[in-house]
Amino acid sequence: MSWLSDAWAYAWRKNPHKHAEEDMVLPDWHIYKGTGLEGACKTQKQLNKRYHKYHYMAKGKLFVPALFLADKLFKKYKQEAIPDYWYNDNLRLFNSAFDDAQRILAFNYIWRLQPQQLKETNLQSHPSMQALRKLKELTLMMALNDTVYREFLNIFVLELGQQAAQKYGTTDPNNPTYVSHNHLFYPSACYYNVNYYIIGQKIRGKIILEKTQARNYDANRQDKQS
Repeated sequence: MSWLSDAWAYAWRKNPHKHAEEDMVLPDWHIYKGTGLEGACKTQKQLNKRYHKYHYMAKGKLFVPALFLADKLFKKYKQEAIPDYWYNDNLRLFNSAFDDAQRILAFNYIWRLQPQQLKETNLQSHPSMQALRKLKELTLMMALNDTVYREFLNIFVLELGQQAAQKYGTTDPNNPTYVSHNHLFYPSACYYNVNYYIIGQKIRGKIILEKTQARNYDANRQDKQS
């Protein structure tokens, strides 16, 4: 499949949530809480409209197709391997961590959310995986061919490594500064899966949203649908 057909298919995806539960009030918590996507939205209709404008217009019809186009136009400047010199060490770290994160995302998140549509063998052809891969390749292309971006990426990797070491440095659970190295994946395509918040708060030992609130919200949602 050509880059143009890939970009076209991505741009004209349908939004399955565009008209879902339009007149319902937003729950007390959802995954986009406090973000620009939520803004001043009070109802699901308002949030769905903003969601559609960002995900299916700005990202789907502008940003990602532009990414595919840039990948095609500057293909000759991209490199399969990063030159093996000491001054490229941080670029190789970025490349390796990005690839590992992609694999983890593919097999532990995307495949689990869409098991009927995907097989293990074709996860890397998923549109989100293609977009991420092109984003990484273009970032490395800029860094390898422009010293300003090279040094920014060097500084970024060093700063990220130092801050990650401060946050995740100790592996001793009895140490007061210990932070779990595990990551809790958001398990749903639905943006108000309160079970995720409850489990996360339990793991952190800070229960704010009680299960009774979650049950009440689910009951109200079902009543509205019937």
